[in-house]
Amino acid sequence: MRAAKQNLTAGRVVAGGSTISMQLARTLVPRERTLFGKVQEALWALRLEAHLTKAQLLEQYLNRVPFGNNTWGLEAAAQLYFGRPAKNLSVAQAAALAAIPRGPTAYNPYQRPAHLAERQRWILGRMGHPEASGDALDLVPFESAFRAPHFVEYVADHLAQWGLADATEIVTTLDPELQLQVEDQIHEELGRLTERRVSSAAALVIDNATSEVLAYQGSADFFDAKILGQNDGVQMHRQPGSALKPFVYAEAFTRGFTPGHRDCRPRDPLRGAEGRLRRRRTTTGRRTARCACARRSPTATTCPRCASPTSWAPR
Repeated sequence: MRAAKQNLTAGRVVAGGSTISMQLARTLVPRERTLFGKVQEALWALRLEAHLTKAQLLEQYLNRVPFGNNTWGLEAAAQLYFGRPAKNLSVAQAAALAAIPRGPTAYNPYQRPAHLAERQRWILGRMGHPEASGDALDLVPFESAFRAPHFVEYVADHLAQWGLADATEIVTTLDPELQLQVEDQIHEELGRLTERRVSSAAALVIDNATSEVLAYQGSADFFDAKILGQNDGVQMHRQPGSALKPFVYAEAFTRGFTPGHRDCRPRDPLRGAEGRLRRRRTTTGRRTARCACARRSPTATTCPRCASPTSWAPR
């Protein structure tokens, strides 16, 4: 009733009709923004109020409310924006955080600081501390609020398929320490490949015994638009090419072949996707397994060991 009266008086929407309990219910059980969804939200709020005190409701709400930049919860937001626990925030910092949930995009501290400052001053006035509006916020440089963002997106996109669309907590097999090691190793390797203009890489670590995903890195930096970082290299469909050779030859070695064995004969005709037979115009003839697995050379067209043609002639 209060919100309806304020909206009618102002001639526009200036206040919402959701209580803290209803907003908590919305985060726990998302519903469509319709009249029927609002009724369901209210019923869930009544159920929550029957089991939790007002203090517990507020605590649960603050632990789940979005604060922008893929961050949920007051404590996580305090760490992301100010690099300190919520209990150590200044009055100005606390007021800034209180402003963000109203519109995480509109009051993004990194992208729209002027809008945030305006809302912060209004909150400080209501708190009785208008003098704190001039205090510095001391924002820390932006860092990703969560690890393995490609993995998180992959899991989120498949929750409905896995029957977990209504789940409020998801436990995965990702190993945080191993994930950090993989990320560091990717950046280290890319540093060595700078001259070759390699700007991104992807990696997937799986426990072969259980098929559990232990580390998942889809690109060098999810938030780097220059390298199209949000493209997930793990899920991309690409031809394996020579990446399969080590596995094929490893299997051959277990069956008695040796690195010096000349096992490659001219290829037989291949049937393409359209059903027609396709023949290669040229073949490299018989060559050793050592040559077939040799590293690409920009100048040599024959194996220095046996003088047989290599599989990678310069183009």
